[in-house]
Amino acid sequence: MFRLLIAVLLISGVCSAQNQAGFFFVLNSKKNCPQKVSSISGRQQYCIASEPIIRASEFESVSDLKKDERQHTYLELTLSEVGVANLRTLSARLPDSQLVLVVDDKVVGEFENLGRIVNRTIPISDKNNSGQMTWIRDRLKAAITN
Repeated sequence: MFRLLIAVLLISGVCSAQNQAGFFFVLNSKKNCPQKVSSISGRQQYCIASEPIIRASEFESVSDLKKDERQHTYLELTLSEVGVANLRTLSARLPDSQLVLVVDDKVVGEFENLGRIVNRTIPISDKNNSGQMTWIRDRLKAAITN
């Protein structure tokens, strides 16, 4: 019975780690990938770390949907003081790293040149006009409230 309980706890821990929202490092490993996720369009696959570098608990707020000068839809994700401090530390130590924002096992944002991301507010845009911004906003808001 004890072994079964441990197995159930381990399996549930793995499943919950895969459903976490947050910023994850992209890994260049084709073999031994801790976690594979796809872009929201399903066109691109990513190998990411098993745990987020910045968790949804470090997200402070998500704006309503907005339009930029080119009429692309975007939203703004605001990080907490702790979240932005962690991001600044990462960008100083690993400026060429690539991060992805993952929500419900889907990559909804990709950030290259991490050294440029130092503000509390991060715009998440839909330059391809995929129509997914409402889905992204709703999932991010849900992740913040959980």
